[in-house]
Amino acid sequence: MKSMHLSFLLLFVQCFTPVYAQRVMVDADAAVRYILSCQKPTGGFGPENMEYADLAWTYPAVNALKILGEEIPNPDSCYINGEKSWIEKASWKNGTWYWSLHQKANLYRIMNRTGPLESDFQPGKIWNLQFKPRTNYTEFREYVDGKFFDMASLWYLIEAIYIPEHAEE
Repeated sequence: MKSMHLSFLLLFVQCFTPVYAQRVMVDADAAVRYILSCQKPTGGFGPENMEYADLAWTYPAVNALKILGEEIPNPDSCYINGEKSWIEKASWKNGTWYWSLHQKANLYRIMNRTGPLESDFQPGKIWNLQFKPRTNYTEFREYVDGKFFDMASLWYLIEAIYIPEHAEE
């Protein structure tokens, strides 16, 4: 039954992809120049005309450079100085903790890092994942306790647990 579903899916994709797919030409050199113009002396990436670097800029910049087949200049400095989100840098702020966790886990993966993702993500830790209904739009860093509030937050948490555990595979 599984192979029948897969065969149907492949047939569907083969039949309908040409209708909906578009070829897009990308000026990769211009994209790389722009991305590199956003790299800070510390190695992380941030807004072009600003001094700071953070995860929200570093993860997409590094991911795009990897997709375009480019080397990451100063990769160790880039990771060390670009792997924290703005909410981690300013403890009085609150924000999108789970989205930042997703970005951090994927930056960790694409930069081939090893060791714990965060101090609370030690290899071999036993996680008790728990649904906790969201009561408002304030988001807390409760993922360290295994709490999630919707499908996306569950995915980001599982991803952050999985990636470091399988980093060397």
